[in-house]
Amino acid sequence: MTLGTLKITREYILVKDRLSDGYYSNFENYCYYTKVVDTSIKSEDIVASLGMIHGFVQNQNNCFFESAMHHAMNGFEVHLIDMRGFGFSSGTRCKNYSLYDTHENLGAMFQKFRNDKPAFILGHSMGCLVTQTFLLKNPNLNLAGVIHTAPLFAYPKHAQWGLRT
Repeated sequence: MTLGTLKITREYILVKDRLSDGYYSNFENYCYYTKVVDTSIKSEDIVASLGMIHGFVQNQNNCFFESAMHHAMNGFEVHLIDMRGFGFSSGTRCKNYSLYDTHENLGAMFQKFRNDKPAFILGHSMGCLVTQTFLLKNPNLNLAGVIHTAPLFAYPKHAQWGLRT
């Protein structure tokens, strides 16, 4: 799909299943992925790849889409995902998935990044928690920077719910 000079590519990508240590095609393992680039900018002039991770009860459209278009028009190749159970990704809506399940979604998105440009990751709210724990488990991941907005790093003690690890 195009919007002016912006090319918006959306697809479902199969996510690696940590339990089977491979790709297991079932309804739970598809992540909704979007890439936004400005076609008026030459490929070699792209500044960097930017991955954007939404927060709890959000998705890429209601959290980041306008921002993604803005960054794309300023030279970034932007990548967005709906984490498992949110937005258009597969899985039970807002199910109590583990952090490892959400890490699989990030891993699938990172595979779409360009290798020849710097990479940045932006997480919002719960997306900060998912991003930071993913980075701690993958210390050799080559990132130029990490951006956190309204970070959620711990649940209040009085909360009766939370992400399993």
